[in-house]
Amino acid sequence: MSRYLRLFYLYMKQRYSAWFLLVLLFTVIIEVVDVISVDNTYVVNPLLSVSRYMVLVLFLDLVIVLMMVITVFFMPTYFSRSEIEFVFTTGWDPGSFVMMKVAGDGVYILLLILALTIYYSLHLIMINPLLLIPLYIINVSLISFIMSGLLLYLHVLAMRFRAIIIAVFTVYLIVTTLLNINANVLFSAIEPLPQYTIALSMVSLAMVMHLRRFAREISVNIYGLHQDHVVGSYRALFDNVGSRFYAVFITSMYGQQSSRRVPIPVRLNGLLVSVLLSTLFAVMYGILIVRNDHPELVSFLIYYVSFYVILMASLILGSTLTFERPWINFTSGVAHIDYIRLRMGSRLLITYLVTLPWILVNALIYYLFHEVVTIMIIVPLIAYPPLMVPLSWLLMILTNLPQTRDLMLDYRPIRFSVSGAFSGIVVTVLAGLLLTPIFVWQYLHVSIELTLIALLVELAISLLVYVLLLYSGVGRYVWDWFIEKLSVIGYS
Repeated sequence: MSRYLRLFYLYMKQRYSAWFLLVLLFTVIIEVVDVISVDNTYVVNPLLSVSRYMVLVLFLDLVIVLMMVITVFFMPTYFSRSEIEFVFTTGWDPGSFVMMKVAGDGVYILLLILALTIYYSLHLIMINPLLLIPLYIINVSLISFIMSGLLLYLHVLAMRFRAIIIAVFTVYLIVTTLLNINANVLFSAIEPLPQYTIALSMVSLAMVMHLRRFAREISVNIYGLHQDHVVGSYRALFDNVGSRFYAVFITSMYGQQSSRRVPIPVRLNGLLVSVLLSTLFAVMYGILIVRNDHPELVSFLIYYVSFYVILMASLILGSTLTFERPWINFTSGVAHIDYIRLRMGSRLLITYLVTLPWILVNALIYYLFHEVVTIMIIVPLIAYPPLMVPLSWLLMILTNLPQTRDLMLDYRPIRFSVSGAFSGIVVTVLAGLLLTPIFVWQYLHVSIELTLIALLVELAISLLVYVLLLYSGVGRYVWDWFIEKLSVIGYS
């Protein structure tokens, strides 16, 4: 047992910085203290109606789905190279190691859910604290474990099955939140009832049995190749390349890779998949807006869905840094600043192509129903790519994101740190600022003219930032620092 505890401690030390855990714990403690009055007696609010929690649960839904999409589609394999070569080859029981890894990776999910729900949950828990406090802790822990195990399970499925499962799970979360919130599993983190605990315990037990069963298969076949592995079609794309931009664009478009039960290098058209998914969700968003008769809910959906579109796209833009090969790209006869401009230009074009369905759906809604907010929301959707395409990489480099090498394996696990949290906060704040003029117009009744001027100023600033970062002397110094930082953190 001591060996496994030692391994778990070392894994936690590698995965999380102490300051990151302390900041999240401090956030939770502050929320608890805020609920407690000055005389140390609990403030017990009456049981709030379910509808009051709809916004919070919908927020949790979007956070969980965002985490799943980024982790499963835009991060490399679940295991790092060091884990494969120094754990799976040393006689450790694969099942025990997988369970340890799932538990360790669930810690940040646990702290995140605590930080998001504990303030609201305490008002319900204090009605019967002796029963509900243990149930709340158990429920949140089980949800975190299940989500962490689900991420592992998705990582070893074929790409199409990943997409299907995430789509079904997303529809389940949104439908239950809007129609019957008590059927949403995440509601158990707000209202910790015994029936939720029983159901979550059964799901966790089934997941433990399933994960242990295929853990040995993962350890045996971790370097296996599927017989239909083909690279010729990808190489053929570079035959008779007409321009350097086209070559860089192709590597951006095919920058991600797929997996089938084991991590194998199969090229995936990331642009095609992203555009199709974007179109699907944009159409669902349009149908939801058109068929809804509640103006407040419509305004909420338009604002917050657009916020998460910008946030998700920005985080994904940053995560692609892990697939860069700087000493191949920067020593290929092209000046590094020219390569950066080509790469950013291709990323900018791809981002606009992925965002285009949302722009068109909002424009169509305005044309058919004259919803003013839908035409306003188009400006932030146009403004964010020039700002976030270069900034996302610059912020991500501060997190020391590990490079993905060889068979799509990180050379070390991604580490959760304060600098990483800072980068995430900056991206989130920027996404919110882009939509602030619309929010102010809706709730403070500022004139439409001033709102449009503010939105156009945002667009101008975004374009100016892009030009300064890529075509000015200051930008050259920034990218010199960027390349030096890549070498410092081990990119090759």
